[in-house]
Amino acid sequence: MKPGPPFVAELWRALGGPEHLVERLSVRGVGDLPSALRVTDLAVAAMGVAGLATSELVGTVTDAVAGVSVDRQRASSWFGSAVRPVGWTLPAVWDPLAGNYRARDGWIRLHTNATHHRDRALEVLGVHADLIAVTRAVRRWSATNLEREIVAAGGCAAAMRSREQWLEHPQGVAVAAEPLLEWHDGTRAEGVSAWHPTVSRPLEGLRVLDLTRVIAGPVATRFLAMLGADVLRIDPPGWEEDALLPNMTLGKRMARIDAKRLDGDFAVVATARPGLALDTLQRVIDQQLQQLAADGPTTRELEQARNATEASFLRSVQTVSGKADQLNEYYYQRGTPDGFQDDLDQLRAVSAADIQRVVRTYLQAPRVMISVVPQGKPALAATMKKVTP
Repeated sequence: MKPGPPFVAELWRALGGPEHLVERLSVRGVGDLPSALRVTDLAVAAMGVAGLATSELVGTVTDAVAGVSVDRQRASSWFGSAVRPVGWTLPAVWDPLAGNYRARDGWIRLHTNATHHRDRALEVLGVHADLIAVTRAVRRWSATNLEREIVAAGGCAAAMRSREQWLEHPQGVAVAAEPLLEWHDGTRAEGVSAWHPTVSRPLEGLRVLDLTRVIAGPVATRFLAMLGADVLRIDPPGWEEDALLPNMTLGKRMARIDAKRLDGDFAVVATARPGLALDTLQRVIDQQLQQLAADGPTTRELEQARNATEASFLRSVQTVSGKADQLNEYYYQRGTPDGFQDDLDQLRAVSAADIQRVVRTYLQAPRVMISVVPQGKPALAATMKKVTP
């Protein structure tokens, strides 16, 4: 096999692609992006290997693997942006404070595009969001010490190192030990797959959940969308990337989810005697809720509920696995494994007035009611009635 463009054989081998297909990749054009690193060579190789993989997939439909051609100028251009605004302009990619700064003994780059990253860096430096103030403050620090303090505070910064220094750094050593591509097979979903490759849309019917951020991951899922995959991008509330979104969301659907918000549910369990209609059961439950809203629970009822909740928790941590699950749940939700005392204090502080407020706020109108009845007997379903607040 004759040598191909730089990096192509290594990338293709990491994917497990047949070696002879590398010969089907051709590169045309000249030029390089201005950089100390071989950025255009990497762009050409990445796009070329992605094209070869796509051609190989389409070949399962056509029984032939077509050749792939990559233009160096276009590859370089797409590494910068896949969007050319017409009649509007893209916002600045970088925050005004993001950039390279001279420290006391070298250089450091501050990444301040995300608001929380900028805030952490300014807290460590002890200055306001002023370029001159930040420049002066950084000059008083050692680059590596400032990097360590900003990262420890939850910010993002990187001291600039020579190639030799990077190879000796613990992270450089760790990266060097990693394979170029780490591959994990997932669990096959149950049911019939809707994915049926075609020549024009080889990934049509494939669903992709995009939880990635900034550039690398979103570009990869954008490529999948370009090939016909149904890609849904999930963002948290408040996450804004105005300069990147036009590039990173092409061909995707988008939604926002607040995964840090802990919603809950409330269940009222009532077992009806045989022959009792759902309408009657609904009326009894509504009457009890209205009584709670008006009068609240009695002291005895409140104490019984507290005791039952405490007892339930104690039963859940009687085993080693139960203790481990509880510690992990508190750590995941709150960042600390010892949250039980806080919960216990809140439970013991609940008053009758708290119960009344919750019933009035969440357990009365408006609401949706669903009746589950035997097939063919819709008349047994409860009738939705207006609930008096």
